This record gives sequence, structure tokens and C-alpha cells, in this order.
Amino acid sequence: MEPVKPYDPWLHRYYSRYGQRRSRTEPLEILFLIGSADISGGTTVIFEHADFARRHGANVRLAALYPLADAAKSWHPAMDELEIIPIDDAADRAYDLVVATWWPTVFELPRFRFRHAVYFVQSAEARFGADNPANRESALAELTLRMGLPIITITTWLQAYLAFAHNTPAFLASNGIKKELYGPEGPAEAPRPKSGLRVLVEGSTQAPMKGVQEAIECARAGGADEVWLLTPSPETTVPGCDRVFSRIPAAECAAVYRSCDVLVKLSRVEGMFGPPLEMFHCGGTVICYDVTGYDEYVESRYNGLVAPMGDRAAVSDHVASLRADPGLLDELRRNALETASHWPDWATASRHFLHLLQIVAEQPPMDYLPSVLMASGAVPLYERVVTGHE
Repeated sequence: MEPVKPYDPWLHRYYSRYGQRRSRTEPLEILFLIGSADISGGTTVIFEHADFARRHGANVRLAALYPLADAAKSWHPAMDELEIIPIDDAADRAYDLVVATWWPTVFELPRFRFRHAVYFVQSAEARFGADNPANRESALAELTLRMGLPIITITTWLQAYLAFAHNTPAFLASNGIKKELYGPEGPAEAPRPKSGLRVLVEGSTQAPMKGVQEAIECARAGGADEVWLLTPSPETTVPGCDRVFSRIPAAECAAVYRSCDVLVKLSRVEGMFGPPLEMFHCGGTVICYDVTGYDEYVESRYNGLVAPMGDRAAVSDHVASLRADPGLLDELRRNALETASHWPDWATASRHFLHLLQIVAEQPPMDYLPSVLMASGAVPLYERVVTGHE
């Protein structure tokens, strides 16, 4: 005889599964699929979320596509705590959650056994190769957004893009910041100048979309007295720069920020850039283009100065205005600190991210067969594109 189900006219049992249950006794088994373990803002975000999950009871692994030997050693403190392995070694067990964090890693999902897959989207990655007419990666990157995977993203503009361009709703998990590391008080490479303007440029010299050379030239054209460069690239000297800080650990970056008045950040492509926010916390301001994601926290003439995309003359004029008007510089810096005071720390941000993963883990397993078949069907093209053998 069938047991009588409790009367439930308001469908509590059905809807409650979309909340976070706290009755789980076994730790979550989570695998993050990453491209590289080397220095980058996107990898920092992944490390923060992964390490928070580890410290709160999950069994966490990271599997990298690129050789681990190519990554800088211990540039992030979580590297000494997390299990980071080659992707070929990660298929030896089943997982509750596999989190793809870069478009090529979506095509690796068919190799793994999992109850749930999640796609962590930090940018519209199809744009990364948009300046190459022969590029075929963009189409593959866009395809991954239509594979029916649950998505977590980091900005409201990406949420809107996924919803309206791809009919794909996404959870929002904003990035955090290390409040204990980035702040106005602490060591500096040199005291901020009492007169003149010291400009900081940040980014990879090997990625044209980061606009590093452009930023150096605009800073010089605007009359900057000094230009410093903070970069994950290996160069130790760069034309136009008075000092270069190359591949330094994250813990040492705050001392560089505290030494400079303004960050000139001229990225052409971003999800949500972190360096201006770090600069805000350290008492500086920013000059940037109106790149996607800037308006998550930069407000022109309140806490920074924003130029139309590609308007180098406007950037140089902004540099000149800060050099000529210390009062404007001080006002922007004060307001930047006020903005920073309202931004969440990493513990808050990663707690929310883990909460979203736990909600996904509580759901009945989805039918991932269409997603896996789509990924599997595109794998031959994916392999030809990434290896260059077309």
C-alpha cells in the first residue's frame, strides 16, 4: 500500500529544493577546470572561490589545461593550499560539481563524471580574438553560452548579455577584494609625490586588448612626471616607464598602488576589472575607457575619469587635468575610498558563490546529454582550432 503523502497544497516540498539545505553530511566534491594557474585577475577570482570552498568543508581540486610548470610559484597564497593538477589526471573520480571557468574547458566536460556542471563566466570571451580576421575561436566561445549549462557570472552587464543575446539566465556573484591587504595604510614602494603626478599602468604587455602601450603613451602625452608599470609579463624594462614591477606576488601589489596617484587602465575588453578597485582601496583613483564593466564601481568625475573608448586625446587631457589640479585629484581619491568602503570582501563574495554552488548541488541531476553531445560534437573543431592544425 502506498504511503500517504502529507497534504501540501502550497507545494513546499517542490519549491524548497531551490533554497540551500544544510542537512548534507558528505562534503561536496568540486572540480574547477581552469586554463592556467599563472598570474591573472581571472585566476585570482577562481583561487579565492575555490579556497573558500575548501576551507568550508568541500573537497576541492583544480585541473589546468596548461602546464603547471609555466605558472609563477606561490604568486597567490591559495596555491600552497589547493590541489592543482594537470587536467589529464582529474578524471579518476566522480564529482558533485564540475565548474568550467574558461570557454575551452567546456569542451573538456565530456571527459568527466559529475552530477552537475556549472559554467563560471567572467567575460564575453569571444571578444578575446576579435582583432584577428582568421580567428575561429570566437564562434566556439559563443557556442559554449548556448549549451544549457547553469551559469554564474560576475557583473550585471554579463547577466543582461546572457539573458538577451543568448536567452540564458545566469546567477550573479560579484567579485570581492582582500580588505586586509588593500588599504590606504601600509608599506609603499615610495611615498606619493608632494608635487607632480605619478601614474601607474597595469596589465600584460603581451595582450593588445589590455592597452598597456597605449596607456603609457597617453600618460606621457598628458605630462605625467613618472610612469610605473605593474605587469604579469616577464619584461623588467619597458620604454616610457620609470619603474617596472614584473610578475610580483599579489601580496606585494598594494605597496605599488599606494605609491601612485592614478591608475591609467585602457583595456578594450573586460568583464569586471579588478585593478582600479584595488587602487581605490589603496587611496588612488583611475582614468579608464568606458569599457564593459567599468560602471560596476567607476563614476566619472566622482571617483575617477572616464574617456570614450579609443579616445586617446581625452585620456591625455584627463592626465593633464589631474597634474594641473591637485584639488581634483584629492577629491577623486577621497570619493574612491568611499566607494571602496562599500565593496564586499572576499569572504562575503565567496560565501555567496559557494551558496550558489550548494543550491545547484541540491537539485536533481539535469539531463546533461544534450550539452555533452553538443560539446562532444564540436570537439574535433575545437581541437583543430586550439592546436592550429586546420
